[in-house]
Amino acid sequence: MYSQTVIRAAPAAFAHEVPYRVGIVDLDEQVRIATRILADREPRLGGAVQIVTLSYRDGPLFAAQPV
Repeated sequence: MYSQTVIRAAPAAFAHEVPYRVGIVDLDEQVRIATRILADREPRLGGAVQIVTLSYRDGPLFAAQPV
């Protein structure tokens, strides 16, 4: 994980999920993406993550989960 922050004021679609984390992660494929971070507490920068899929009413979204 390259960077992360906590969202406390979210768009209406995600208001019921605040606070939640978002961040920038580096994938093994040499791609850097912005994504939701699934962690209860602050994850370690530079730590490994796995990409998972979250299901929403209007379609799936990717998220990163520290391993």
